[in-house]
Amino acid sequence: MKQMVSDPKVESFWRTQYQNFQVSNLSRSIFCRNNNLTLHQSFYWFKKIKLIDEEKSKTSNNFIPVKYEKKDDESIFEFSVNNQKISFSKLPEPKYLAELIKCLQ
Repeated sequence: MKQMVSDPKVESFWRTQYQNFQVSNLSRSIFCRNNNLTLHQSFYWFKKIKLIDEEKSKTSNNFIPVKYEKKDDESIFEFSVNNQKISFSKLPEPKYLAELIKCLQ
């Protein structure tokens, strides 16, 4: 989906409104009324900001460097994440390893 480029100041304004709305615990109509915003513009901009953020997350590099070292003892698996070494006597399940690496970031 090709996106139109918007004025950075306008996008910044609406991004702030979107973030404030998310933490406000108000309905959209009450939030807009309290902040002198038009309801239809909020629908447009909140959706646009959400799409922009989703697109950025798809294209951003979510990988972190993980160094794997093979030891002389074949039964030891050692990984380095953010200068922290982790050793395993047997290779863990990929899902567990992914969660562990997320915690170490």
